[in-house]
Amino acid sequence: MNTAAARPLAAPGDTWGVSGADFFREYLVSAIVAVAVVIVVRRMLTRGSRRAAEARTDPEAIGYLVDGRVRAFYVALTALRALHLVKPVGKGRIIKAGSSRVPLSDLQQAVLQVCVHGVRTMAAAADPRLTPAMNRIRDLLRSAGLVTDAGARLGCRIVVVPLMALEALGAARIASAPEGHPIAHLVMVMIALGAVTLILLIRVPRTTAAGRSLMRRQRRGHAHLRTSSHPAWSTYGASGAGLSVALFGVGALYSMDPEFAAAARVAAPASGGSGSDTGGGSSCSSGGSSCSGGSSCGGGSSCGGGGGCGG
Repeated sequence: MNTAAARPLAAPGDTWGVSGADFFREYLVSAIVAVAVVIVVRRMLTRGSRRAAEARTDPEAIGYLVDGRVRAFYVALTALRALHLVKPVGKGRIIKAGSSRVPLSDLQQAVLQVCVHGVRTMAAAADPRLTPAMNRIRDLLRSAGLVTDAGARLGCRIVVVPLMALEALGAARIASAPEGHPIAHLVMVMIALGAVTLILLIRVPRTTAAGRSLMRRQRRGHAHLRTSSHPAWSTYGASGAGLSVALFGVGALYSMDPEFAAAARVAAPASGGSGSDTGGGSSCSSGGSSCSGGSSCGGGSSCGGGGGCGG
């Protein structure tokens, strides 16, 4: 008699005819491989376009790319302030202060329209009248492959489905395991897998790899606009001030015109944060005029024994 053929395929009590140790080992390998595949596929979906080098790179577009609508608004507001077209009227409100003699962007014109009768700064940033101009900026960035589109974001979530299926398989294994069978190792892997799955579902990249690469190049190429470098705002003008806000945060507005930034209750830059860059220097003159001269302003566990790890 062939003893190998007579040997049972699984020990008595093994769930689904698979030992706990074997199931745990296969489950752990499957989870690691699945997570790796999902990450690779998501990177492919969000790598962007090679046309990124031809992308529109004006300050407002860069601001939107870096931090969305609010950053783009502050870029436009900073440029308008540098052109003396807005002024503070107290209690965090701003108002249109004059007419422009130079061409303005669609977003700048929209911000001026919102400010005609005076408005709180944060209310202006959220005003729906800015939406058409913001959408045009977003669409240009998407067409250039710098911002992920709806299809890519949906794809990034769909590819997470295998991880959810693995979670369901682990839960079914635990539910089917006889009482007293050790399942601690399987539970720990499922907790870790669940956390990764949740993060991948929630955190879908807003910008593509091409967009992030463009941001890095812009920051390197315009390091002189960091407020810690004490840029001469009168030299770089409205465009330079706006680009500084786009790349390094509202610290540039505080540097250029601290009185206006404080009166308008612009969100104060976080000290040492990656999104802002603050610096000292002499303050601007009252009334919020741009700085004169060259000075800057403002300031896997193994399973032992025969008990098994997976029920």
